[in-house]
Amino acid sequence: MKTPTTLPTPRRFVGTLRAVIATGLMAASLGSTAVQAQVPQIPAFLPSSASVPAGAAMDIDGEWMINTIGKRIRFEGGRAYAVDSWLHMFVLQVQPGMVVIQNIQQAGDGRYVGDDLPLLGRFEAVRDASGVLDVTVASVLGTIRYQLQPVSLGHDGGLSGEDEAPVEHDAGDDSDVDDDADD
Repeated sequence: MKTPTTLPTPRRFVGTLRAVIATGLMAASLGSTAVQAQVPQIPAFLPSSASVPAGAAMDIDGEWMINTIGKRIRFEGGRAYAVDSWLHMFVLQVQPGMVVIQNIQQAGDGRYVGDDLPLLGRFEAVRDASGVLDVTVASVLGTIRYQLQPVSLGHDGGLSGEDEAPVEHDAGDDSDVDDDADD
Protein backbone atom coordinates (compact mmCIF):
# COMPACT_ATOMS: atom_id res chain seq x y z
CA MET A 1 0.00 0.00 0.00
CA LYS A 2 1.27 3.41 -0.94
CA THR A 3 1.48 6.14 1.64
CA PRO A 4 0.33 9.48 0.40
CA THR A 5 3.02 12.15 0.11
CA THR A 6 1.97 15.46 1.53
CA LEU A 7 2.99 18.31 -0.70
CA PRO A 8 2.45 21.89 0.28
CA THR A 9 -0.69 23.22 -1.21
CA PRO A 10 -0.30 26.25 -3.41
CA ARG A 11 -2.07 28.33 -0.78
CA ARG A 12 0.43 27.28 1.97
CA PHE A 13 3.38 27.74 -0.36
CA VAL A 14 2.30 31.21 -1.49
CA GLY A 15 1.64 32.26 2.12
CA THR A 16 5.10 31.10 3.21
CA LEU A 17 6.73 32.76 0.21
CA ARG A 18 4.97 36.05 0.99
CA ALA A 19 6.17 35.91 4.61
CA VAL A 20 9.77 35.30 3.53
CA ILE A 21 9.66 38.14 0.99
CA ALA A 22 8.09 40.52 3.50
CA THR A 23 10.72 39.68 6.11
CA GLY A 24 13.49 40.26 3.57
CA LEU A 25 12.06 43.61 2.51
CA MET A 26 11.68 44.76 6.10
CA ALA A 27 15.23 43.72 6.91
CA ALA A 28 16.56 45.50 3.82
CA SER A 29 14.71 48.68 4.76
CA LEU A 30 16.36 48.66 8.20
CA GLY A 31 19.85 48.79 6.68
CA SER A 32 22.53 46.20 6.15
CA THR A 33 24.06 46.50 9.64
CA ALA A 34 20.79 45.51 11.28
CA VAL A 35 20.57 42.26 9.34
CA GLN A 36 24.16 41.13 9.59
CA ALA A 37 24.44 38.09 11.81
CA GLN A 38 26.74 38.60 14.75
CA VAL A 39 29.15 35.75 15.24
CA PRO A 40 29.31 34.97 18.95
CA GLN A 41 32.75 35.52 20.45
CA ILE A 42 34.04 33.62 23.44
CA PRO A 43 37.31 33.94 25.34
CA ALA A 44 40.01 31.70 23.87
CA PHE A 45 40.79 28.56 25.83
CA LEU A 46 44.25 29.78 26.85
CA PRO A 47 45.93 29.99 30.26
CA SER A 48 46.54 33.36 31.89
CA SER A 49 50.06 34.66 32.44
CA ALA A 50 49.42 34.33 36.18
CA SER A 51 48.89 30.57 35.83
CA VAL A 52 52.04 29.92 33.74
CA PRO A 53 55.09 30.76 35.84
CA ALA A 54 57.87 32.72 34.19
CA GLY A 55 61.28 31.11 33.97
CA ALA A 56 64.69 32.73 33.64
CA ALA A 57 65.03 35.92 31.61
CA MET A 58 65.82 35.45 27.93
CA ASP A 59 67.39 37.76 25.38
CA ILE A 60 64.08 37.97 23.47
CA ASP A 61 62.11 39.20 26.51
CA GLY A 62 60.08 42.28 25.62
CA GLU A 63 57.28 43.38 23.35
CA TRP A 64 56.95 42.12 19.76
CA MET A 65 54.49 42.80 16.93
CA ILE A 66 52.95 39.91 14.97
CA ASN A 67 53.25 41.14 11.38
CA THR A 68 50.27 39.25 9.94
CA ILE A 69 47.70 40.64 12.37
CA GLY A 70 49.37 43.79 13.71
CA LYS A 71 48.95 42.72 17.35
CA ARG A 72 51.52 42.78 20.15
CA ILE A 73 52.72 40.01 22.46
CA ARG A 74 55.22 40.13 25.32
CA PHE A 75 57.93 37.51 25.80
CA GLU A 76 58.78 37.05 29.46
CA GLY A 77 60.89 34.25 30.88
CA GLY A 78 60.02 31.36 28.56
CA ARG A 79 56.44 32.33 27.76
CA ALA A 80 54.68 34.94 25.64
CA TYR A 81 51.32 36.50 26.38
CA ALA A 82 48.97 38.81 24.52
CA VAL A 83 49.30 42.56 25.02
CA ASP A 84 46.53 43.39 22.52
CA SER A 85 43.35 41.43 22.00
CA TRP A 86 42.44 39.76 18.70
CA LEU A 87 39.92 37.36 17.23
CA HIS A 88 41.28 33.89 16.48
CA MET A 89 39.46 31.40 14.24
CA PHE A 90 36.47 33.73 13.88
CA VAL A 91 35.06 33.20 17.40
CA LEU A 92 37.87 32.89 19.96
CA GLN A 93 38.82 36.19 21.60
CA VAL A 94 42.50 36.21 22.62
CA GLN A 95 42.61 38.69 25.51
CA PRO A 96 45.49 40.62 27.09
CA GLY A 97 47.37 38.45 29.57
CA MET A 98 46.48 35.15 27.86
CA VAL A 99 49.54 32.97 27.17
CA VAL A 100 49.98 32.33 23.46
CA ILE A 101 53.41 30.65 23.45
CA GLN A 102 54.88 28.62 26.30
CA ASN A 103 57.88 26.40 27.03
CA ILE A 104 60.14 28.73 25.04
CA GLN A 105 63.77 27.64 25.00
CA GLN A 106 66.83 28.84 23.16
CA ALA A 107 67.85 26.09 20.74
CA GLY A 108 71.02 27.64 19.40
CA ASP A 109 72.41 30.98 18.37
CA GLY A 110 69.35 33.13 17.55
CA ARG A 111 67.04 30.07 17.44
CA TYR A 112 64.07 29.48 19.75
CA VAL A 113 61.48 26.73 20.11
CA GLY A 114 58.27 26.49 22.10
CA ASP A 115 54.57 25.61 21.95
CA ASP A 116 52.22 27.97 20.08
CA LEU A 117 48.93 27.49 21.89
CA PRO A 118 46.40 29.20 19.56
CA LEU A 119 47.90 27.54 16.47
CA LEU A 120 48.25 24.18 18.24
CA GLY A 121 51.77 23.49 17.06
CA ARG A 122 55.49 23.66 17.60
CA PHE A 123 56.87 27.22 17.46
CA GLU A 124 60.30 27.67 15.85
CA ALA A 125 61.81 31.13 15.50
CA VAL A 126 65.08 32.27 13.96
CA ARG A 127 66.38 35.80 14.49
CA ASP A 128 67.58 37.46 11.29
CA ALA A 129 70.30 40.11 10.97
CA SER A 130 67.78 42.95 11.50
CA GLY A 131 66.53 41.45 14.79
CA VAL A 132 63.22 40.20 13.39
CA LEU A 133 62.10 36.70 14.40
CA ASP A 134 61.10 34.54 11.42
CA VAL A 135 58.55 32.11 12.87
CA THR A 136 57.36 28.75 11.57
CA VAL A 137 54.63 26.81 13.37
CA ALA A 138 54.01 23.18 12.45
CA SER A 139 50.30 23.35 13.24
CA VAL A 140 47.39 20.96 12.92
CA LEU A 141 46.20 23.47 10.30
CA GLY A 142 49.42 23.05 8.30
CA THR A 143 52.66 25.01 8.34
CA ILE A 144 52.13 28.64 9.31
CA ARG A 145 54.74 31.37 8.87
CA TYR A 146 54.84 34.88 10.27
CA GLN A 147 57.33 37.39 11.63
CA LEU A 148 57.71 38.98 15.03
CA GLN A 149 59.08 42.50 14.88
CA PRO A 150 60.65 43.98 18.03
CA VAL A 151 58.71 46.88 19.56
CA SER A 152 60.49 47.33 22.89
CA LEU A 153 62.76 44.76 24.43
CA GLY A 154 63.41 44.14 28.14
CA HIS A 155 67.07 44.97 27.61
CA ASP A 156 69.30 45.04 24.54
CA GLY A 157 67.27 42.18 23.06
CA GLY A 158 70.35 40.06 22.62
CA LEU A 159 71.48 42.16 19.69
CA SER A 160 74.93 42.43 21.24
CA GLY A 161 75.04 38.72 21.99
CA GLU A 162 75.23 39.27 25.75
CA ASP A 163 72.73 37.77 28.15
CA GLU A 164 72.36 40.43 30.78
CA ALA A 165 69.54 41.22 33.18
CA PRO A 166 67.41 44.33 32.59
CA VAL A 167 68.71 47.42 34.37
CA GLU A 168 66.25 49.43 36.44
CA HIS A 169 66.75 53.16 36.69
CA ASP A 170 65.45 55.48 39.38
CA ALA A 171 63.56 58.22 37.54
CA GLY A 172 64.50 60.81 40.16
CA ASP A 173 68.24 60.04 40.20
CA ASP A 174 70.18 61.80 37.44
CA SER A 175 73.62 61.40 38.98
CA ASP A 176 76.30 59.17 37.55
CA VAL A 177 77.97 58.84 40.93
CA ASP A 178 78.44 55.34 42.31
CA ASP A 179 77.87 55.67 46.07
CA ASP A 180 79.25 52.20 46.75
CA ALA A 181 82.59 52.75 45.00
CA ASP A 182 85.69 52.80 47.17
CA ASP A 183 87.72 56.01 46.85
